[in-house]
Amino acid sequence: MSSPPKLDIRPLLTQREVDASQPCHQEGCLSLSIASGTMAPALPAELVMIFDMSGSMQGESMKLLQDALEHVYTNLRPTDYLSMIRFGGHSSTDFTHWDKSTIESTGIDPFSMVDGGTNYDAAITGGVDLIGTLPGANDRSTQHSVSKQALFLTDGHPYPKNTADNSVNLAEKYPGLGFSFNALGLGDENTVDKPRLLTLTEVGRGQYFNANDPTELVAKLDKLLQLSKNVVYASLELTMVVFPGVEVNGVNVPVKALDILDQAGPGTHLLNLPDIEQGTSIEIQYEVKVAEPKPIGTVQEIIQWSVPGQPPVTSSIKWVAQNTAILADHNPRPTILGTVRDTMKAAKDGDTAKAMQLANTLTKIGETQGDPLATGIATKITDAQGSNVDIGEVLEDISSTKTNVDGTLKDD
Repeated sequence: MSSPPKLDIRPLLTQREVDASQPCHQEGCLSLSIASGTMAPALPAELVMIFDMSGSMQGESMKLLQDALEHVYTNLRPTDYLSMIRFGGHSSTDFTHWDKSTIESTGIDPFSMVDGGTNYDAAITGGVDLIGTLPGANDRSTQHSVSKQALFLTDGHPYPKNTADNSVNLAEKYPGLGFSFNALGLGDENTVDKPRLLTLTEVGRGQYFNANDPTELVAKLDKLLQLSKNVVYASLELTMVVFPGVEVNGVNVPVKALDILDQAGPGTHLLNLPDIEQGTSIEIQYEVKVAEPKPIGTVQEIIQWSVPGQPPVTSSIKWVAQNTAILADHNPRPTILGTVRDTMKAAKDGDTAKAMQLANTLTKIGETQGDPLATGIATKITDAQGSNVDIGEVLEDISSTKTNVDGTLKDD
């Protein structure tokens, strides 16, 4: 396998020069994107489909699902592989690591129902077990050079209810195995627990897809297929080293309302981030505290950032006199990203009033600071809240939000 492409790692603090008469508490951000001039071809894909075949999928829904899967098979590239699990009250593996030629020569038998309920835990565990049998499952050299995507599709709530008790912890395992855990909710918000599915994709560093009815299955499965073909850096692992006397809080990916790490004291912390797609970047935002000021003129290293195979990049502050700190340059980007995070989180949580209030704030920020990301997010939230759409469409929009390399909002 080829080495992953080189990344530009660009840390930024609200204020580089800080007042030596008091503790430091400010916001920071970090941008990661493919380095300019670096070749970053689309990666081959390893797809694991985990499909609900409980009784509710019978009839027209099953026919439309099989038609949608035919579309997936037809559009696989020669370098792509597909595995299939179906579940009801238990999970069952239908085939593992088949390429397009194997599918064409062997054929796919019609799927049969799996009785006994809708067991999320059994299904997600089945995916973990299957991944462990894939070629090179324990070969870390493939970690960033294969687009590894799991898709969990269901048209109902877990049944019995306790069969999802471990689902979050199970989905959280996928990034450590090199896979993004994606979910597709089929049905309206009365039949599918869409907030739960979004939570699974958050911890699984994947995307949520929403299909209000089976006729949308081709479009949604095609969207996943295109996602797998657009990844240029898979399973991004960012190492954050926090230096002594420093505390980092609330590490997040603002445009996705994705929480990464609540609190980090001195030491080494591994952050699993979403895949990087062609032409996109990842921005993380956080708060940093330094409790003990240093003498005036001291340059203090506070955080070191690194990715596999590249030299680390260090964030530092300089302790200066109070008047110098007041006159020092302030960069608004970390604070803007903090407001983006709060806005997207309010929308995700269904707090329409707060989301709209924050969207208005972002509009003003965008106008005064000339920041198109702020304006773009404000427009996205305003349009979503102002229309009569299913919650799943809002959640899908939030889950799939991306930024361009220049930090602006990416139009899908």
